[in-house]
Amino acid sequence: DGRLVLPGGSLPVATGAVGQVVAMVRPESLSIHPPDKATLTGRVESVSFVGDRQRVNVTGAADTPILIDAPNSLAITPGEQVGVGASAGAVRLLAGEPQ
Repeated sequence: DGRLVLPGGSLPVATGAVGQVVAMVRPESLSIHPPDKATLTGRVESVSFVGDRQRVNVTGAADTPILIDAPNSLAITPGEQVGVGASAGAVRLLAGEPQ
């Protein structure tokens, strides 16, 4: 149905792959939103500053932690629940299970 279903909710995808897939997405292609405004949510595990942005490690949204590059102007605290967003074209799906 055009959605990637994960433990913390779902994200839109451009292709409708069926069954086990490996999802790939670049940290700068993801965004952080209020949890009540997102279809995928998780908990901020850590935040580190990387030049003009901050890298946010979000757990609980997927089977493995998700890294998100967010603007430094966004106030993010470890332990905080956040929503995760992405455009359908940002998520690339590969058939099969991870190795």
